[in-house]
Amino acid sequence: MICHFSSHSKVNYNSTWAPIMNMIAKEFSRRGYILTKDNELMWRGPDFGNGMGRTPDVVIYTNCNKSVTPQRGLYVGLQGPIPGYFSIDSVGVWPHLEQTYQEPTYPDIRDTDIDSLVNNIKKSKINHYNNKHLNKGSDSDVVIDCPKDHVLLIMNAGDINWSNTWTRFANIVNNLLAYDQKVVVKFEPEITLDSDGNVDKTKKQNMETLFKQFEGHVKCYWNSESLHDILPKTKVCIMDDSVYNLEPFMYDVPIITHMAPPYRHSVKQIYHEHELIPAINDLSWFDVEKQRSWFNWYVTSYLCNDESSIRRRLEDFQV
Repeated sequence: MICHFSSHSKVNYNSTWAPIMNMIAKEFSRRGYILTKDNELMWRGPDFGNGMGRTPDVVIYTNCNKSVTPQRGLYVGLQGPIPGYFSIDSVGVWPHLEQTYQEPTYPDIRDTDIDSLVNNIKKSKINHYNNKHLNKGSDSDVVIDCPKDHVLLIMNAGDINWSNTWTRFANIVNNLLAYDQKVVVKFEPEITLDSDGNVDKTKKQNMETLFKQFEGHVKCYWNSESLHDILPKTKVCIMDDSVYNLEPFMYDVPIITHMAPPYRHSVKQIYHEHELIPAINDLSWFDVEKQRSWFNWYVTSYLCNDESSIRRRLEDFQV
């Protein structure tokens, strides 16, 4: 049997990726697979064998999904809640995960051990970024003047690259303001900061017009402020499927999505703009146990972060 590592979306593994891919390779080797890779893939990893021109039994991809790969395989993607967690999926990477399309079976919450992890994350304020300058933890910028009982929108760097996303975002904000909702927007730090954690003047200039339009109407946080200092005052959180922050789940905040993220079966999914305000005004749809169940399952039964969790996850694929 052959396990082949593809360079389709990533031609080298840096200090974040290499340990993950080494663990995956080690597990496939333990299962008796011959390891091969594309010549273009720069990786000083395990010992690679000769596939003798045979079609691989398993192909490992990174940062893509099955709609763009020449041969179906398993797809590895970096995930939250903190650095070191990653997904292995038969469909793709976030948001193209198996549970986006089929709701999983959740274990009993009492059978999962996640409280200590969540408490440590809350205390340390660590986020999902692998860059220490964007993941300042307890040294995050202070959150000033955050209103109580606000509606929170989280925007990441992927969002700002799509004009239709900005149009939808503006419509949501205007709709909320028209109905006298207190609105807070948390822009992920990579939107305005460089990889060293400093303000990128070009990035900030691109956002200045938006910030000025919001001034006096919407509270914006765009530096390294932590969601852990915002969510305790949040009434409801709105996220689209490009945002893979898991912090709202840690605070049992009702979540509304207007797209199709992997957790869509456990939150309020709306399809049209006119559904938003009624969903905020009447939270009877909020099922805290179901929302917790998805989060607990996702972190403890789906994601991987070490050799034993990789072994457990690969059993799902019977490879």
